[in-house]
Amino acid sequence: MSTSRVQTHRHWKKSPPSAHALALIRQVNYDLEFDEDDNDGMIDVYEVNILKPKHQSRSHWRRFPAAYFAFLKRILYRFELYIDVHDVINENRGDYSFSKDSIRMLKQYIQYMDGVIMEAWEQCRAAAVDDELGPDWRCPALDNWLCLEFHAKRHGIEDVERYIKESGAGLNEDPFEFGRLYVYYHVSSFTCMFGTDWTEYETSVPDWHHGEKYDYEIASMKEEDLRGMIPKVMRWLDNKPNLSDEDVEEDVGDEEKDVSSEEEDVSDDEEEEEVVVEVKGK
Repeated sequence: MSTSRVQTHRHWKKSPPSAHALALIRQVNYDLEFDEDDNDGMIDVYEVNILKPKHQSRSHWRRFPAAYFAFLKRILYRFELYIDVHDVINENRGDYSFSKDSIRMLKQYIQYMDGVIMEAWEQCRAAAVDDELGPDWRCPALDNWLCLEFHAKRHGIEDVERYIKESGAGLNEDPFEFGRLYVYYHVSSFTCMFGTDWTEYETSVPDWHHGEKYDYEIASMKEEDLRGMIPKVMRWLDNKPNLSDEDVEEDVGDEEKDVSSEEEDVSDDEEEEEVVVEVKGK
């Protein structure tokens, strides 16, 4: 694997996205369709544009190697989770009291993940144009993200630099070689697609982090579950110790000293959101 694998942070910007940029990011969601029993080794990816009329909102976007199915579900789940966490805090700021730095980090993660996902789609498009796309095609952007996810777990610049300084192990490895390999079959012919068993990884991070409990579907999460996750997500992004369910209510109250500054920050964002949202050209 090339040493360029660790250079993911062209997507990590020094400044967080504006309210207008966040509105553009949240405008589009993605659905994945894959039949594990009958397939050609490829996933169908659909784009859902929430600003379009319902009958026009969903359109076919990409075909992607099915070996990435579980991994795409992970990154899209986490991406949507961070967006929903931000929106709930923004809409209910009287209920939360996170610092400006915490909100800034959340926004930077959203911006970063959007950059990784969009690069993955573009690499996929380019591979299709060059007639290189197939079940065995590898996506450098997603492989890069997976290496950081598996080993460093946090993707902030300081977190990655700390991991590289302390160890750096695994960041140039093939993420499909992590854990135990499994094989998909499909009906018409034999297709071997390698994936990894991330059980060890999933036991090393909070359960909200990987999304298996909700089958990686944010839509299946109850509102009270999302609200209960918010303090845990914010502490994770701040690189603080994880919270138990019993600690959540106490932790939110402990940060009341930051209420006034955070309310001012969110109010500024709401003023920016008056900008008319454009449809992404894709």
